[in-house]
Amino acid sequence: MTMNYDILLRGGHLIDPKNGRDSIMDLAIKDGKVAAVGPSLSGLAEKTVDISGLYITPGLVDIHLHVYGGFDAWLFPDPHCLPQGVTTCMDTGGAGYKDFEHFKDTIIASAKTRVLALLNIVGAGMIGPPEQNTTDMDPKKCAGMISRYPEYLVGSKSAHFGGPGWESAGGAIKAARISETITMMDFSPKPTRTYEELLARLSPGDIHTHCYSTRTPLMDEDDQVQKYVWAARERGI
Repeated sequence: MTMNYDILLRGGHLIDPKNGRDSIMDLAIKDGKVAAVGPSLSGLAEKTVDISGLYITPGLVDIHLHVYGGFDAWLFPDPHCLPQGVTTCMDTGGAGYKDFEHFKDTIIASAKTRVLALLNIVGAGMIGPPEQNTTDMDPKKCAGMISRYPEYLVGSKSAHFGGPGWESAGGAIKAARISETITMMDFSPKPTRTYEELLARLSPGDIHTHCYSTRTPLMDEDDQVQKYVWAARERGI
């Protein structure tokens, strides 16, 4: 008896935005790849599983994760991601230009999860007090490393900087513009570098993460979203 498929999943709720699918369907797998999708698929399989009441989705993407560095909450990607249906994750600033290749060789190369990354503007990466070292923030070196490994590095990251100036945020923005990529900001406003000015400096595709933190002035005195926040969102921030 010829088996058409290796695995046949029957009766799941398939959500596939790219192809406009959002309904009850079967999904068949052959040689590790999706072989067929449709209602009530015909054919035989080595293993058939009734997944009625469950969802089927493409692999999920986690765009803010820490899977490398001195940050004490970092996680190994595979045990954290794969059981949750996440097949692609993005490390956000664990490595800088000085240690990205170590990250690539020790974590990315061995992970089954696809690991992308944003490169920390700090050369030493996300390792606590050194993140305040403005002399280690080099936009050109950061951009150079991003350009060297475009298959892994999708942009730059600024985080945890407590100084009054724009060395961290401005440096990460400059690195992204040089490398023609994006940047992600973890930003604490100061009188000398306001949130409104940050949003004005960002370009479409750039990201402000942790935007619901109490340190972020999203609302005005009438508890309405700041007009400049709406304007930034309309620009694609």
